[in-house]
Amino acid sequence: MLHGGSDTPDEDMRRAIATGVDKINIWTDVRLAYLRAVQDFLAVGPLETRQFEKMMTVIRSGVCGAARQKLRVFGSSGKAADVWHSLMREAAAMSDAEVGENLIA
Repeated sequence: MLHGGSDTPDEDMRRAIATGVDKINIWTDVRLAYLRAVQDFLAVGPLETRQFEKMMTVIRSGVCGAARQKLRVFGSSGKAADVWHSLMREAAAMSDAEVGENLIA
C-alpha cells in the first residue's frame, strides 16, 4: 500500500505498481479536484439557488476527470467490464449457499 499517493509523479506511481504495490491512496488528489471545481464555478459570480444542479455537474466532471487520469496512470482504465464478467462467471459456478456465504463474509 502506498500511503500519500496524492501528488506523486505518474512515473513513480507506475514504478510502484510494477513492483507490486496494489493499493494507492489518492483521496487528496480527488478532494483537490472537487475544491478546484467549486472555486472555478464560484469565481464566475454568486451562486443562485437554481444554479446548484449546474455546479454539481461541473464538480462531478472535475472529480471524474481526476479519477480517470489516475485510472490511466494505474493501467486500470477500461478494465471494469472484465472484472465484472469474471465475478459473474465465478458466481455462476457457485451454489446458492456458496454465494450467500461469500456475501456475508
